[in-house]
Amino acid sequence: MKNILIILPPHIRDMMMKIPTKLQDRITEIRLRVNSPIFIYCDNREWSICTNGLTAFNGYVFNLLDAEYFWRNICDYSSYTLLESQRQGFVTIEGGHRIGLCGDIALENGSIKHIKKITSFCIRIAHQALGCAVRLAEYLTENSQVLTTIIVSPPGCGKTTILRDLARIFSDSGYAVCIADERNEIAACKEGIPILNVGKRTDVYAGCPKNIAMNNMLRSLKPSIIITDELGSLEDAIAGIDSAKGGVTVIASVHGSDYGDVATKQNFTGLFKENIIKRVVVLSDRNGPGTIEDILTGSGKSIMKSGERICC
Repeated sequence: MKNILIILPPHIRDMMMKIPTKLQDRITEIRLRVNSPIFIYCDNREWSICTNGLTAFNGYVFNLLDAEYFWRNICDYSSYTLLESQRQGFVTIEGGHRIGLCGDIALENGSIKHIKKITSFCIRIAHQALGCAVRLAEYLTENSQVLTTIIVSPPGCGKTTILRDLARIFSDSGYAVCIADERNEIAACKEGIPILNVGKRTDVYAGCPKNIAMNNMLRSLKPSIIITDELGSLEDAIAGIDSAKGGVTVIASVHGSDYGDVATKQNFTGLFKENIIKRVVVLSDRNGPGTIEDILTGSGKSIMKSGERICC
């Protein structure tokens, strides 16, 4: 939380500091919208903040001056350095925390040029949950071989946190792990050095498009496992196929709700048709972020025990 607190307006920071430390550590999301109360999400509940800390009622109302102060701190008083982040709609700050941006959009040739006035921020707080993927890792290994895996879930269900812990587990178990960390959320690198624990045999490509990173790692770093977050484009899928065909295990996340949702996505059908995907993990937040609803083979057969639901 300290990387978030330091860039908030001082009076908002003071209110946040009134929240007990144990609760601060469990905050998953903060919503800042001009002319609306600040909303905090913790333990699957929505709160506001006031001069006494958390409140169940409408609390302090975020204003335009707050938004301008917050944005200046995010970009260190030089918003031009973050133009590409504005085009993508988010900024990742130190610690791997992602801040979604919304406001008055300037377009150029049908694409976002920049955000003229940012009036809404969605702060998604990265958590290092050491050991959260230990039980899952057992399902992803067969005859000492880590299997190519897709992790499927809607936003906010713990995909990135689980990927981070899988990287640490397999890296510390002796595998050469490479992370294609386009948004700098998995390893949270600072000047190329991971801030979060992703294992002692892990190399990270930070801030580079996933498909370029995967292709470069395959050629130059001799990985056993490549891990990446949020596969989306056809280029990403092709890079994943090329890596798997090159003898590398790929573990990646995809936005979706279930097995069928990802198996039928046009960009990913090749991964399934060529029998590249060996495991599909379906996440939800039913029992909190990281709830594993199902683990399936690439052909769609569940391998979890009946009625079992693992919560990472």
